[in-house]
Amino acid sequence: MKFFRIILAAALCACAAVAAAAQAPLLEKTVVVDLPAQPLPAALISLSRQAGIQIVMPANLLDELRSPALHGPMTLDQAFRRALAGTRLRFHQVGDDIVGIEAQAEGHGPAPAAK
Repeated sequence: MKFFRIILAAALCACAAVAAAAQAPLLEKTVVVDLPAQPLPAALISLSRQAGIQIVMPANLLDELRSPALHGPMTLDQAFRRALAGTRLRFHQVGDDIVGIEAQAEGHGPAPAAK
């Protein structure tokens, strides 16, 4: 009986670890990014393809904005912070594989610095 309890406890721990890994925030996902400096809408579309995610963004907020070149391995959080730096836009996860882009609220400073 004691052996059965140990096996059951180990199985529950393994299931909990798998569930926790499956629910890891999307923005912590590491991707290899290869984007030249370009208009921001094109950069975000390319980033979504390279990362295998969807991005929801209002086109009118992105007019005439540019993204710097982004190259190398980085988390999605880092990639979005760098792409949106200086734009007064912010990002957040809105679904399992969806990131939303929106204007920062008036009176709020820029997004926190990249980690």
